[in-house]
Amino acid sequence: MCNYFRTAIVVISSGLTGCAIHPLPEDVTGVTTEMIAKKIRCEARQAVLDNMADYLIQWGDSETTKKIGAEFKDGTRPLSSFKDSLFHGYVKDTIQKFENSAIAYNFTLDMTEINNLDTTVDLSWPFAHGSGTAGIGAGMDRTRENIRTFTLTDTFLGLTKVSYCDGSDVSGKNYIYPMTGTIGVYEMIHTFAYLAVLSNLSGSNGGPPTMGDTIIFTTKLQASAVPRLVFSPVKALQVADASLNASASRTDQHKVIVGLALPGKTAATAKTTSGTQVGFLVGARGTATDAEIAAAKTIEQVIVRFELARPGAVIVPTTTQ
Repeated sequence: MCNYFRTAIVVISSGLTGCAIHPLPEDVTGVTTEMIAKKIRCEARQAVLDNMADYLIQWGDSETTKKIGAEFKDGTRPLSSFKDSLFHGYVKDTIQKFENSAIAYNFTLDMTEINNLDTTVDLSWPFAHGSGTAGIGAGMDRTRENIRTFTLTDTFLGLTKVSYCDGSDVSGKNYIYPMTGTIGVYEMIHTFAYLAVLSNLSGSNGGPPTMGDTIIFTTKLQASAVPRLVFSPVKALQVADASLNASASRTDQHKVIVGLALPGKTAATAKTTSGTQVGFLVGARGTATDAEIAAAKTIEQVIVRFELARPGAVIVPTTTQ
């Protein structure tokens, strides 16, 4: 095999088949898992701010209330200064009803890399009445997959205190890898609030009102090359032609299930439950509020209804001692 063909193999192999042993989001998006989590929390924080400000501006019971809403909207009044004591009457009642509402996010980042390298070499030799040929082929196919999943929970009031979002831009969309940009949390919170207040949204089994969204983004990148070398004339046993088929693909399926829930009680202070677990599918931190647990349970219900019914799902029953 000539040096040119060896060079082609090296070039194509390095360009198409150099894959990660442990595929991660930042391999192609440039955004780490931590940054993805921060981005969606900041988007949720901005959505809480915008929905609250829009409500105050549109439904405020006084010019002062509407002015406060406009100041939150344009940033002249920092969100960290939010407190329900700024308001009175039915506006305060509504704020208190929603400030301890919770949002939970369950992420599944599924990253798959496929790298194929196949070569074919045709040998030829002349004889008295013609020529003979023989083909030799070899290939190396590699697949690597990493599925990363985790769950976060927040209360609306808690999001107002998240300081690392200050000054960050959460308005941009990424149409190639949507999970690294905004995903539409504003609409989720707006619809949830509307259904809970105006349409009597109800929870399951007498629980607090809840709502769940499942968002799936899939992006696939592919590349291939098929160089071929032909040698002539054939005077003795030698390589007549040789080809290399190199292909690579990267598939990222990013899924987030968002659960929203009002607190079980409409009082200003939501109950905090210590050491509570949601279930065998989704967990919650030990100091989660009732609303955060309800939001996480909403995610679990979505998984049970739509994920466990799929082929290949494995259910491990819990046992009691």
